[in-house]
Amino acid sequence: MFKTTFYTILIQHCLADIFALIFYTSKRFAYAVIPYFVYKHQDFGFAAVAYDGVFWFIIIRCYGITLLTVHRYCIIAKPFMQSLKPWKIVFLYWIPSTIFCIIFYSSTEIKYESPERMVYVMNPNIIKKSTKTAFVFVIISCLICLIFYSLIWKFIKTRSQTVLISLQREIRLAFQVCLSFVAQLILLLYLASSYYSGEIEDMELIVLTRKYFPLVYGTLSFIGPFTILIFNNDVFRKVRFMIFGKKWKTRIEVSVVTTTKRTTVFQIAGN
Repeated sequence: MFKTTFYTILIQHCLADIFALIFYTSKRFAYAVIPYFVYKHQDFGFAAVAYDGVFWFIIIRCYGITLLTVHRYCIIAKPFMQSLKPWKIVFLYWIPSTIFCIIFYSSTEIKYESPERMVYVMNPNIIKKSTKTAFVFVIISCLICLIFYSLIWKFIKTRSQTVLISLQREIRLAFQVCLSFVAQLILLLYLASSYYSGEIEDMELIVLTRKYFPLVYGTLSFIGPFTILIFNNDVFRKVRFMIFGKKWKTRIEVSVVTTTKRTTVFQIAGN
């Protein structure tokens, strides 16, 4: 099951979510526990990595959501296009987005103000460029997703009930990916507010907007795993078996045996 194209892309996307959470948690931990060490060794580029890294994971994950959306359309409407070798999928997921991030997010002129505050010190143009690039990228990503979801909806509306029944699982998985698209839209609203506040140079609005970043970042990270468990029966059964193991299997067997006995009793009584 997990060797299919969809699950290979999904695994890459989950890995990106995990890496993003580890990165953000490590950064907050360093600021709270070893700020003097980080500030003292700024020549290693800690500030640049901390600042640009956030945008790296935004770009990579939005690109992943776009890939998942396009793949859902191909599976539902163009099933002959679904076969790709796993290494090609891994390459397609990581390499284009990584090259994009290297080109647009490799700043070296970012420092910290002091170990007490750990506030970034940089040219304002770097902030505007970073936010604008991410904003435009997410807009394009959202538009692509919106177009393909419209095509999926059009396909569903124009097909017979028999075809839809055979595609129930694929449509359910499309809904799963759709919720990640909703998280992407929330991110788009955040980036729009950040870009606007940066353009008008309203410091109060900039500070207010940045307070919501952990919420937006967390939504983008956590909505994927939760939707997988809720809407993906295959993964849910696998995870349930991993947690409960034989106990769950025994419960199912007991339930089946009990149901069978009751059915037999009813049949005898009916005779």
